[in-house]
Amino acid sequence: MKKWLMLTIAMFVAVIMTGCGDKDIDLVKNGVFPDDSARTVEQRITARYKKLKWKSYTTEDNHKVVEATAVVRLTDEGRKELKRMAYVYRDSYPHDGDIYSARFVINADHKSFIFIEQSVKAPDTGKKRPGEGADLPERGTMSVPKKD
Repeated sequence: MKKWLMLTIAMFVAVIMTGCGDKDIDLVKNGVFPDDSARTVEQRITARYKKLKWKSYTTEDNHKVVEATAVVRLTDEGRKELKRMAYVYRDSYPHDGDIYSARFVINADHKSFIFIEQSVKAPDTGKKRPGEGADLPERGTMSVPKKD
């Protein structure tokens, strides 16, 4: 009987903790930009990357930032292109397993955010690769209300 009670309590706590999301992260994940209001930020990032993780933090100057990190997932076409490239250019193209990151600043109204940067880095050296990032708008673009 005690085991049943402990199991029930543990499951209840797990359900409660799962429901406790970060509002700033949810705002960005579900947000949209004017150039493509049909897809959320999360959908745009997961179209090219896998193992997407989110975190939020406050900077020293009190700005709320949401950061998305993921692992590069090349398409078959991307892998073929990488093989065709001359050795000298290969290092500038994203490789499977590279780390992608994007940062967004939450506006003071906590209803919108600004896309500030994205990058792709080699996981072993941390060296930035100048290749493509996610299908996101230009830096400095502000989110718009999602159309239902």
